[in-house]
Amino acid sequence: MNRPIIITFVGIPGSGKTTFGRQLANELGAVILNSDSARLGMWKTLEAIQATHADPDERKHANQLTFGGMTYAARQILTAGYSVVYDCNANRLWERQEKHDIAHETNALSVVVRISVPYDLSLQRIQEREIAHDSRRISPEKAVEILDRFASEIEEPGEDEHVIRIDGTQSFDQQLESFQAQLNVIIG
Repeated sequence: MNRPIIITFVGIPGSGKTTFGRQLANELGAVILNSDSARLGMWKTLEAIQATHADPDERKHANQLTFGGMTYAARQILTAGYSVVYDCNANRLWERQEKHDIAHETNALSVVVRISVPYDLSLQRIQEREIAHDSRRISPEKAVEILDRFASEIEEPGEDEHVIRIDGTQSFDQQLESFQAQLNVIIG
């Protein structure tokens, strides 16, 4: 396929979006833009991110900065002819519409990956995440709060979106095979 792709994700935390997205970007030779890494790049530490995001108004402004930068970068990358894996929760239609618009402007293909896992597995995954420079473990109470908030925000992709459904419980090889088969149907 000569046309670049912008891939966005719908799913709850712990569904495997980032794990799948990183491996998929490597397979496709795409640039990955990750919202958690972008925040870390802007605020330098997890503590600074938490402090900036504690107040709802500050959080909204911080998210505008984060996603504004990511969107600008995505537009430039697509214009240069490279595919983009836009790794964040695009659970609302307006969030995905922005990426569809960028794809239209840059003659790219917009694809939505709907990745799903059972709630309990997602909960387990986010509670057992390895502590790293860009992630930490979350208490069981906070994990439930986060999952419930994100789950309530999901607006399922519609028929007018190019949707690829991925089972977050499968191995990457199985996910990649499914992704490629569904993408082939989309591009005809």
